[in-house]
Amino acid sequence: MKVPPAGEEEAQFRALLRHEGLRMTPERSVILSEIFKIEGHFQPDDLLVRFRTNGVRISRATIYRTLDLLVSCGLVRRETFAGDAHYERAHHVEGHAHHDHLVCTSCGAIFEFYNSEIERLQEVVCREFDFELQGHSHQISGLCADCRRRAAVV
Repeated sequence: MKVPPAGEEEAQFRALLRHEGLRMTPERSVILSEIFKIEGHFQPDDLLVRFRTNGVRISRATIYRTLDLLVSCGLVRRETFAGDAHYERAHHVEGHAHHDHLVCTSCGAIFEFYNSEIERLQEVVCREFDFELQGHSHQISGLCADCRRRAAVV
């Protein structure tokens, strides 16, 4: 799946805002633009730091509210890793539309992966239980190579 043109996600966001009786504020526009510059996962405070570093004044509450709206309209996905909310844009560069996650329980690193055999086995299990798959989130928790090396040295 290709990343949509810049105007396409703004149009989608504006449509949701109109539907909700809200308007596109300059802050919402800046947040949307910044999110689509980020590759991979981020947390709301990552956005806050980026804005403050660049002299942009947007409150933490505005970031959270805007993220909720962006999740509602399908432009952003929310995942929970180790109890913390992480976000990523829903439209990815070609070849990375769907993916699963490896999460390091020590340092919090997140590794994205896709495995066709895992996908195939999920379909087999769904057929076995006469279950209609509508989506899934797959996380594997463990220790990354760097954390294992650091633990071996100690």
